[in-house]
Amino acid sequence: MKTKNKISAYIIRRAAWAVFFPIALIALSSAFTSLNRMARTSAPPRGLTFAERIAFQRAIEEVYWRHRIWPKESK
Repeated sequence: MKTKNKISAYIIRRAAWAVFFPIALIALSSAFTSLNRMARTSAPPRGLTFAERIAFQRAIEEVYWRHRIWPKESK
């Protein structure tokens, strides 16, 4: 009787692994495929042109100028 229980437990365990293992492989495969696809479709980083850099620098300096605390003039 005990031998039959051990055999049925062995069969259930093997059946569970037979179902779980392929599902895990499919999930990992699709995860790596989607990561690879996302890496290929992302645009390469683009550098700024000289005119864009000048415009951005002027905008930054304008913000600094507007937020500057000016000393009060003494009379």
